[in-house]
Amino acid sequence: MRKKKKSSNEVQLNLAAMLDMAFQLLAFFILTFKPAAVEVELRMNLPMQQGVAVYKEEKTETPQNSRPPDGVVAIYEAIPVHVDAEGDGKISGIKLGQRSIVTGPASEGSLALLGQELGKLISQPNAVDRVEIVMSSKLNYAEFIRVMETCTKQKLANGKPLSNINFKVK
Repeated sequence: MRKKKKSSNEVQLNLAAMLDMAFQLLAFFILTFKPAAVEVELRMNLPMQQGVAVYKEEKTETPQNSRPPDGVVAIYEAIPVHVDAEGDGKISGIKLGQRSIVTGPASEGSLALLGQELGKLISQPNAVDRVEIVMSSKLNYAEFIRVMETCTKQKLANGKPLSNINFKVK
């Protein structure tokens, strides 16, 4: 008996056309994708934690030539910025070290005052280059960012911007 030969008319797929179509679909979805708008206000309920930077509450006398600005009497490993908040998450007060800078709601002017006072502290030679923001657990995220931006705008004695900022919740 004779065996029948298989016909050579097999179906072949054109892979080049499929690849072209896949890349066209990919380009279409990339170009037409519209991400959701970033949420402006994020409420955070952060757990209480120990801060990374610890500051010393020791009161010491400093030599006259390296005297800190008026009102600052403690030697700090990190300059503490205490931010209190009202029930709605808005800033109700800011203390720099032991000195009250802002009382009541924080405006742009009061945050500028915080920036000036913080700038005086960190711009001195051999000054502490770390800030620790101690914030209320009620503080709104947007308000926290306003304080962070005020701190990061400050320049150290070497002219570099302040970048060593820690925070903790009280």
